[in-house]
Amino acid sequence: MPTTSPADRALSRRILAAGLGLGLLCELVFDGRAFGINVAFATAGLLAAAWLLRRSDRAPDPLDASLPVSALILALLVAVRGDPFLALLDSLVALACCGASAAAFS
Repeated sequence: MPTTSPADRALSRRILAAGLGLGLLCELVFDGRAFGINVAFATAGLLAAAWLLRRSDRAPDPLDASLPVSALILALLVAVRGDPFLALLDSLVALACCGASAAAFS
């Protein structure tokens, strides 16, 4: 039976807490509501969780600094778009930028 280190257990607890926090945030901002400023709140929460769960022994690449900024700007544009298709595209690209930011953070 493999043993786990205390650092692995602490990381597991942090990941669980971040997942629960993001789940509650999404439940609050998306429950029965149309896309709008709530996409920006969820994007900010996702980026904050990715930053808090990053590897502490590595610094992010400065060339990737535009990824989280792009994600937040695109998420904010969802609130001002009148066309639902453009809002959907902005949401999907913001989600892709969040994923790329999380990969860049680690």
